[in-house]
Amino acid sequence: MQRYHIRRSDKELKDPREIEQVLASVRVMTVACSLKDQPYLFTVDFAWDPATRDLWFHCATEGRKMDVLKANPRVCVTVVEDRGYIHGECDHAYRSLIMEGKAQIVTDISEKRRGLELLVRKHESQPVAVLARLAGKDEDVQKVGMVRISVETVTGKQGPVAKR
Repeated sequence: MQRYHIRRSDKELKDPREIEQVLASVRVMTVACSLKDQPYLFTVDFAWDPATRDLWFHCATEGRKMDVLKANPRVCVTVVEDRGYIHGECDHAYRSLIMEGKAQIVTDISEKRRGLELLVRKHESQPVAVLARLAGKDEDVQKVGMVRISVETVTGKQGPVAKR
């Protein structure tokens, strides 16, 4: 597939620290996938593991999402950090990322537990208590659907900073 460049290079977000900031601050991502030329989008909360360049999310163990990912693991993901509408300018301040990669349905208990820990530590104010309840027993972890997306490419873009 042809790779496109950002038409407005002045808006390109390529500083790795800023990309990490976006992935740390944004809580949800939208995942695009396809099965037999039928597009499908879903939005989930996520965690980013910078050491492995993986995105993690949890979901039900069965359903359309899992069926599509099993049949075609190629995905495109977007996250948007909304920095506010700029009144009087008809513009919006933002930082956004588009990532392409491959989804893997995680079945190994220790890997599932790792994904849960990343998610809980990102989203919960009391992660230790929540982890004890959700990931303390193997049988509880086994019931969770867990998906890891190995990110292959990241493209970032940013709009103007909102005036205060």
